[in-house]
Amino acid sequence: MDQASDPDSQSHLQARKVWAQIELRLCVLFFVLCSLLSCLSAFSVFADLVCQFRVQMAAGLFFFSILAALTFKQNHDWLLLSASLFGLIINLVYVGGCFVPAAASDVSASVPASVASAVSSASAVPTGGALKLLQFNLNSSNDKYGKFYDFVERLKPDVICLEEYGNGWFENLSLSKSAIKTDYPFQISNIRNDNFGIAIFSRYPLKDASIQILGEDHLPSAFARVQVNGTTWSIMATHPPPPLSTELYDLRNQQFVAMADFIKKQSGNFVLSGDLNSAPWSAHFSNFLQSAGLKDSRTGFGLQASWPSNCWILRIPIDHILTSKNIVTKVRRIEEDLGSDHLPVYAELISRP
Repeated sequence: MDQASDPDSQSHLQARKVWAQIELRLCVLFFVLCSLLSCLSAFSVFADLVCQFRVQMAAGLFFFSILAALTFKQNHDWLLLSASLFGLIINLVYVGGCFVPAAASDVSASVPASVASAVSSASAVPTGGALKLLQFNLNSSNDKYGKFYDFVERLKPDVICLEEYGNGWFENLSLSKSAIKTDYPFQISNIRNDNFGIAIFSRYPLKDASIQILGEDHLPSAFARVQVNGTTWSIMATHPPPPLSTELYDLRNQQFVAMADFIKKQSGNFVLSGDLNSAPWSAHFSNFLQSAGLKDSRTGFGLQASWPSNCWILRIPIDHILTSKNIVTKVRRIEEDLGSDHLPVYAELISRP
């Protein structure tokens, strides 16, 4: 008897199809529930942790939506297709903002002169001084000092904001006779043996440089003003704790509130740089941006995920450069792996009067 006509084989094949459909439904249910749970990040540490991975959830649900569409003719599973698309839309609402082009006035500051000349005078951007800034969580256990030296020498930023700045990095960057010390003689730092040392390095003199203790966890943030090409910039480097428990979640959020209060007292060009241990779609991150009057330099430049450096499929954007609303981001990109679990973030910022 032909195996294709064998009733037992047909029954077995049908059972496999049913189980495959059930497994697909369970996967979609899991991703949709995680997507909905992520909407509660303002109230729960678990929801906040889950919401960090909205990009991965969106990718998974996009894949499931394709499968549901391809198999729809056979099984007419409206529930599977609808649930997949529903979950996908939820995540795209949050993630899509990274890909939305900047406003026309911002774009005109970054396009070539030949194109910018075509922009009407009403939307042209009068620009002040420009700032080249490098944001990097060094990783306290990273010892690739030479790789960092060479990278900075090639990039030549005006200001470098560093997190996890410990004794090893202090000895190799500030005490040694490296080019870093020569090229960036102006520094403010707080060296710690844990993962919360902080530093700002600058080619130009620092004014009002200080270590700010913001939040109940008493972690240091570095603050300074620097004048570049006649324009003054207020810069803060910071590193709140990761929300790995309810206590740490509360401490991170308290630091967000304290930083917002500090920033609201400043005027002029303000830049906040750091590993904030939060993706931009966390409710507490959004509240912080609104309260502090800052905007995300990532907008219009795509996802730009920075951690973990060794696993692209799980990578999320938790390293940030946030600016006051008068600042235009001309360039923003993720840089090469320098041995840390974080990737560096580089930005060129323009002051708009």
